Amino acid sequence: MHTHVRRRRTKRKWILIVFFILLFSGLSLWFSFYYLSAGEDGFGRTSAADNDTSQEVSKPIKHSDRDPSFDKAEKVSSRISDDAQLEEIPFEPLVEETPLEEDDVFTDAVFIGNSRTQGFSLYSGLSDLRVYADKGFSVNVFFTKDIFNGETAPEALREETPFSRVYIMFGINEVSYDTTESFADYYGDVVDELKEINPDAIIYIQSILPVSKAKSDEGTFTMEKIHAFNDALYQLAKEKEVYYLNVAESMLDDNGYLVEDASTDGIHLKKSYVDVWVAYLRSHKANVNDYHKELPEG
Repeated sequence: MHTHVRRRRTKRKWILIVFFILLFSGLSLWFSFYYLSAGEDGFGRTSAADNDTSQEVSKPIKHSDRDPSFDKAEKVSSRISDDAQLEEIPFEPLVEETPLEEDDVFTDAVFIGNSRTQGFSLYSGLSDLRVYADKGFSVNVFFTKDIFNGETAPEALREETPFSRVYIMFGINEVSYDTTESFADYYGDVVDELKEINPDAIIYIQSILPVSKAKSDEGTFTMEKIHAFNDALYQLAKEKEVYYLNVAESMLDDNGYLVEDASTDGIHLKKSYVDVWVAYLRSHKANVNDYHKELPEG
């Protein structure tokens, strides 16, 4: 009897010992897990402190900390990409036909030229025109001939009231003695001077008007040379990025000469064809936004 009771007590003792060992082991494991996981809450979310650390690590590298060669390569790549997307349109100087502006009285314009421009001034029916023209006036003497109240054209223009357009027509005299190269060089100097006098003005180079077949056949003012000079003027307008008005096209007959009844001497226009000239200028006005721009991608 006593032996049986003693055995039962011993068995309980070992059960208690094993229980406490397991309990202690369980507590130890729990504490270890808690401290090792101190950065997380009970649902596995990162704590605020660890969030700061994580954000610090994942911040982008500042440009000052980057390899300079990388920055250079990136800029070059970007520039190449931009160049591939945008293409500059070459300047097109030829002014195309636009709606006729009957009320354009050219009060904001200046006209420069020879005896043909004098005729324009006399017979256009336009009042208060500002004209710097004279018989025999040419690009060769533009800077030296003091025929405008004792001043040269550039001197007089610098004293001119504000203007926004300039119409130039030289050439009929020059075709009788000059070369296309020399003519274009002198003409280019005139354009440059006008740009300096008024950088904001729209400059129009007008084509040299044709002559009659009879006048061309005389051999001094030939249509062949007029065509060559006009080609040079078109190229000059393209180079200087000013506008080219092909007024000559409005007065050509079917054979490429000045219309027979347009002139009494084969060069200077009658009033009826000065009216054609005026109408051409009114229906050919440059829109600067349409002539020099960049093409978007697409």
